[in-house]
Amino acid sequence: MNPAADLAGPAVLLLMLALAGGGMLGTLYYGGLWWTILKAAVSPQPELLRAVSLVLRAGLVLAGLLLAWCGGPGVLGACLLGLAAGRAAVMRRNAPEPWQPHAAKALVLATKGARP
Repeated sequence: MNPAADLAGPAVLLLMLALAGGGMLGTLYYGGLWWTILKAAVSPQPELLRAVSLVLRAGLVLAGLLLAWCGGPGVLGACLLGLAAGRAAVMRRNAPEPWQPHAAKALVLATKGARP
């Protein structure tokens, strides 16, 4: 039996869990940021909402990264990669429609009665 082969399964599982955990951290952090921005616009106390949200989101991410750091540099790297993937997922889901200059020009011309 090869002792290195016996450890490969748990190590890969640990890295996959760190990647998934980082994804959840990124989704919660950036999703919470998005929610905070939306709610602060209509909140009677937006400063308090932003401060509490920052403390909660930062504390959650720091606790998760500290936990990943205890697993070693590979686990921390996988967690950070997952965090970036979570950010990308939130950004993709909440991205505004891309601006199309041709459509805007056609709309302006249509309102003036001209043809493009």
